[in-house]
Amino acid sequence: MAADGDVASAALVAVTSTREEEKVPAKYLKLNVGGHLFITMASTITEGEHMLSAMFSGRQKVLQDDQGFFLIDRDGQLFGYILNYLRGCEKFLPHSQEQLERLHEEASYYAMPELKDAIAHKLQQDFITSCSVPVLVAEDDMARLVETTTTSLPVVVLSLNRSNNRFSYTAPSHDILLKHIELFDKLCVKFRGRIRYARDISGRDGSVVSWLFCGKGKCVASINCTFIVHAAQDRKHTKIEFPEARLYEENMNMLLYEPDCDPPPDMPATPETAYRLSQDSVVPPGYM
Repeated sequence: MAADGDVASAALVAVTSTREEEKVPAKYLKLNVGGHLFITMASTITEGEHMLSAMFSGRQKVLQDDQGFFLIDRDGQLFGYILNYLRGCEKFLPHSQEQLERLHEEASYYAMPELKDAIAHKLQQDFITSCSVPVLVAEDDMARLVETTTTSLPVVVLSLNRSNNRFSYTAPSHDILLKHIELFDKLCVKFRGRIRYARDISGRDGSVVSWLFCGKGKCVASINCTFIVHAAQDRKHTKIEFPEARLYEENMNMLLYEPDCDPPPDMPATPETAYRLSQDSVVPPGYM
């Protein structure tokens, strides 16, 4: 009786010899996973001890379609991560909590305990991150936070520094300050796991209230909500505005900068031209 490896090799040769029109060498496997098509080295699938290696060991019959693709009725969207793991690319895991949880189920089905452990560890790390709001206290903290958006979640920063104020506030400004804080809290809850939120108390931009929106390693937009108005007898007052609709709009735009999404095709290549909405949108010095 031939060894299991010889049986698998013979089965692969038989498949490709009867389907010469497909031009796929015997050392490759063609897989149809949940409607998603993959071609990979046979050794990637057959090495190791897991469900896939057992399926293609020659001891089990695997259904094929009329084009020679082996049919696996599992989640095809996530199977690429399974293949990457088998290729030794464990670091390339999805960023979405939902996808991580689904991938954990797939790893369980394919009997890959090491991949399950890696996913569980990342879920734990992401949980800790998503439950915290960083507080930026120095200018270089902002630069480091923006850099993380290259490969991680987009970032929305609320800069609220009453110490920067030099004049008395206009009558409604105190209530409007609270509205900014309330909106920030609501967004943190609603978009948890998709957008990272931070508070900036460094006072680096000189404003009392401003918002900064960053993704893919650059600052995309900024909204300055602090203005100086003149009253009687040349007196100056600090006025705080609350452009709620625009703040929501920019926050929703950040979803386009999630790690698994590509930026819009018409996105300006440089931050200098990115989302310059109006004259009261001021990007802090050093971030353009």
